Amino acid sequence: MKKVRFAVLGLVALSGFSYLIVSGLKGSSTYYLRVGELKASPRPERVRVEGDVVRGSIRKGRELEFEVTDG
Repeated sequence: MKKVRFAVLGLVALSGFSYLIVSGLKGSSTYYLRVGELKASPRPERVRVEGDVVRGSIRKGRELEFEVTDG
């Protein structure tokens, strides 16, 4: 009987840990758009973009502005 209880508790614990790991990975997965993809699609408010900042394009003010290229 103790072996069955131990197996059930182990299965419950393993299921709980698996759920925590999977839910954590969903939240931390990084999604980004390439510059070409961003130009071709509607622009959501916030996105992550992969690219290189064009030299000399950084403008500092109330907001930081810069140009990005595919590289």
